[in-house]
Amino acid sequence: MADQWSVAATARRPGPIRPTSSSRGTDRFTDQKQSHAMNISRNRGISHKEKPMTASIKTTAIKTGLILATLMHGVNGFGEEAPLPFAKMLVGGWGFGNVALITPDGKETWSLTGAGIVCDVWPLDSQTVLHVTGRSVREVRVPAAGKGPGTVVWEWQAAAGSELHGCQPLASNRVLVAAAEAKCLRLVELERGTANEVSSLRIEDPTVIAGAHGSARSVRKTARGTFLFAGTRGGMEVDASGKVLHRFPGAAYGVYERPKGGYLVGGADNRCVIAFDADGKEEWRIKAEDIPGFTLMFVAQVEEFADGRLLVANWGGHHDAKKINSPCLGLIAADRKQLVWSAQLTPRNRVAAFHVLQQTEQASDGQ
Repeated sequence: MADQWSVAATARRPGPIRPTSSSRGTDRFTDQKQSHAMNISRNRGISHKEKPMTASIKTTAIKTGLILATLMHGVNGFGEEAPLPFAKMLVGGWGFGNVALITPDGKETWSLTGAGIVCDVWPLDSQTVLHVTGRSVREVRVPAAGKGPGTVVWEWQAAAGSELHGCQPLASNRVLVAAAEAKCLRLVELERGTANEVSSLRIEDPTVIAGAHGSARSVRKTARGTFLFAGTRGGMEVDASGKVLHRFPGAAYGVYERPKGGYLVGGADNRCVIAFDADGKEEWRIKAEDIPGFTLMFVAQVEEFADGRLLVANWGGHHDAKKINSPCLGLIAADRKQLVWSAQLTPRNRVAAFHVLQQTEQASDGQ
């Protein structure tokens, strides 16, 4: 079957299930991409000593549509030329309704409609994605046309009264989910395809359990076999027995590993991004008004790249997103002082989750 992606998923151990070798051809939707509105800004040679948002910028405007993307190439925070660290991106969110594959210049490759509340999304192979719906996790074959509901391959439903907002594909054909109940959080590993439960770890610590709605959004299993999760009462890292290894205070959407060690936290309604070292000690934070042109609202998923740049999902469901008028996605320079790339999708500021895809040759490391 023809390839859907034309790019391979970024390697993250234990990471997503890697696209197979069959996913190295031409994207079969290449000729059907919908060219949406974009405002492209190119700034060559801003140094870290200059005020980036007041520098001279050449702008080209095209009529608006689904996405408004702003590109400021040549900026990595240190005045050096730096291409964007992704070729395409899967996006989903609370109130967004769909899972979409977008390109940095504002083109939508395809859209999976009726996806529900998508607080986590992953590519699986050249044809399918894994995502949560708020009540379940499902594997879906993407639509045979540019937009549609796709085909559900398998689905696991959380217990009545529970909410399910975090998932991660693992090795050995497993999928991790975070199913939040009234008085506990269950970290469940499922067998992909059958949805059979392989293992389950119950977290009942009252300092972090905040009912079905507030206990967890994102969940991650590390290569060390530990689990990272966060909710309205803060985040944790626990081992396979449930022993607490680190605590991350304050409401958070998720806790993520940094490429050079340590942790990155999306601060939810605290409107911040916080970096911790490997011992759980805070190193720095970005507050709501620190980045010109990118006011933080509810900070959802965050990711740090190897060069220090940061990708942030800026969800606006708890704020007056129209009045604040800040992008729903932003790439922050390594100096944490300026915006490198941003995008606004419709509905406004409803993207909470993303998964970046790099060029195939960049990800072909045999992992």
